[in-house]
Amino acid sequence: MIVGPDATDPADIADDALVNIDDVFVLDDGRVLCCEDADQYGRSYPNDCLYVYTPDED
Repeated sequence: MIVGPDATDPADIADDALVNIDDVFVLDDGRVLCCEDADQYGRSYPNDCLYVYTPDED
């Protein structure tokens, strides 16, 4: 599971975590792509983001 901060957290916390994920896609190798609208929820940058989550092999 991927969990980010509360949307009311300041930008220095919100910039480093997932907030309000819009789309999720699982690749064949198990990595998870997470897309979000980064211009919301106190972000300090205007662009959208794409995070790649690599789960543990355990």
